[in-house]
Amino acid sequence: MWSWRWSAAIVAVTATAVVVSAGAVWLREGTPYDLTPGKAAAPALAGDLPEKLRIAWTRGRLVAGLTDPRRVVVGDGVAVVPDEDHDVVEGVAVATGTTVWKLAFQKDHRLCAHGGDDMTVVLLYGDHSCDHLIALRVGTGRVRWKKTLPDEPYSDAEKSVTVANGRFFLRRSSAVEAYRLDTGVRIWHRDRQDLCPGSLEAAGSFVMLGWGHDCDPITGTTHFDELVAATNGQPLTGFPIQNAGEHTLLAADAERAVDLTHSSPDDSPGSEHVSILDATGREVSTTRIRDVISDAQTRGMIGNRRPTGIVSPTGMYIAVPTSGQYLYRTVALDHTDGKPRWVKPGVVLTAPNTGEVSLHLYHERGDGDSDWEVRIRAARTGAQLRLLRPVASDDVTGNTSQAPRQIGGWLVGYQFGLYYAIGP
Repeated sequence: MWSWRWSAAIVAVTATAVVVSAGAVWLREGTPYDLTPGKAAAPALAGDLPEKLRIAWTRGRLVAGLTDPRRVVVGDGVAVVPDEDHDVVEGVAVATGTTVWKLAFQKDHRLCAHGGDDMTVVLLYGDHSCDHLIALRVGTGRVRWKKTLPDEPYSDAEKSVTVANGRFFLRRSSAVEAYRLDTGVRIWHRDRQDLCPGSLEAAGSFVMLGWGHDCDPITGTTHFDELVAATNGQPLTGFPIQNAGEHTLLAADAERAVDLTHSSPDDSPGSEHVSILDATGREVSTTRIRDVISDAQTRGMIGNRRPTGIVSPTGMYIAVPTSGQYLYRTVALDHTDGKPRWVKPGVVLTAPNTGEVSLHLYHERGDGDSDWEVRIRAARTGAQLRLLRPVASDDVTGNTSQAPRQIGGWLVGYQFGLYYAIGP
């Protein structure tokens, strides 16, 4: 027999069905988490980065040697922040650092992975099998949908939720599955027994997959050899599978993808190149990395740093780890022919259709200390337009493994176990 309960302060979530009536959220008994939805909207984050930046708040703690790069989920002024034990997930107002909503797992359940866009965050959770999904609105924490997956064994490398262009993708023990982010409806399923752990990347309308025995999740050296359409999971026939090597899907939109490839027969350093692919996966242009960034270090994962990129209306911007004074350099590629426009130190943050590009810059000083700053540059020429620095130096972004996200006038990031916000 079902029993129903609700509270003005906290909703004890105990079921698989959700009913909304007269503004109250009702849930049935049986589900192992407690959910406190938000009551008021978080402050908006519109505007530009200020001339002076400060560390507004942090959650978690720095853990030396931790290598788990994450893309921070932010929407409606709220950042999704799991705790270090993975048994609590909070929505934190970026502008104030206060908790907007909270989900706490009960008993032996815990968060296995999460991912999302600026509207929806998907939590993969469970006991040992990680076979439950729940989707929440990022701004309020209210439930959008939830479902239980078929029970399958997982390895640690398989616990991931990869999000791109309104879809999310799960790496199962013997398959790849794609779902709609807003409804949880499965779009496609592909059986593959030999899929490598950690070998699923998605961006724009593209999904890159790696198979076979050459996978190496420790060093990040995964041999991707198939590019499929995010809409249906079918292989893109233009992708040069006969030249399969160490690929990285850096960035994409609906029509173009940027692929970093190490295709030398003997895997010798310096043979890496960036290719622009069309909607069929066909290579339309290529640039050898060492020809434009002499100190590039693109092999696998450098410390906790990986190549990354953005495809925007103003161009394609690829950030590559380096071995020099700066941890990254960004190269701007032209949309039409893929040729380099300029190369500058730092990691690309945003490249909106305004003619400007933001680069997050970290560099070592001669005294062993470090600095970080944000430089705003002209998208076409790379000329510096503005220089933004923190009010006081802080190591929260030191030796950055990944650049923070820029949302309006704020930077929100994750670094070695620590979530943080930088703003006015």
